Parts: sequence; C-alpha cells; structure tokens
Amino acid sequence: MYTGTMINDLMAAVERAEHCTRELEAVETVELRMLASMYAQPMQGETVFMGAA
Repeated sequence: MYTGTMINDLMAAVERAEHCTRELEAVETVELRMLASMYAQPMQGETVFMGAA
C-alpha cells in the first residue's frame, strides 16, 4: 500500500549512494596523490632525504 513516503525514500537512497561514491572518490584521490608523490622527480636544488625516518 502506498504510504506517501516514496519520494522521500527515493531521495534518501540517492543521498546515501552519493555519499558512498564521494567517500570512494576521496580514498582514490588520496591514493593517487600518494603514488604521484612517490614517483615525482625532485626539482633541481631540492634536498632529498631518501630513507630518512
């Protein structure tokens, strides 16, 4: 039976899907930035501390 909440339920489902998508994109962005920083070449004259902790 129709309860009158169908539109609200659909909007809530879309918001949940968008939230999950944004979280996945954020994780992928962080991972890509980490990879890019690992493979980025240092600029000339830039001090490089390889293996320093």
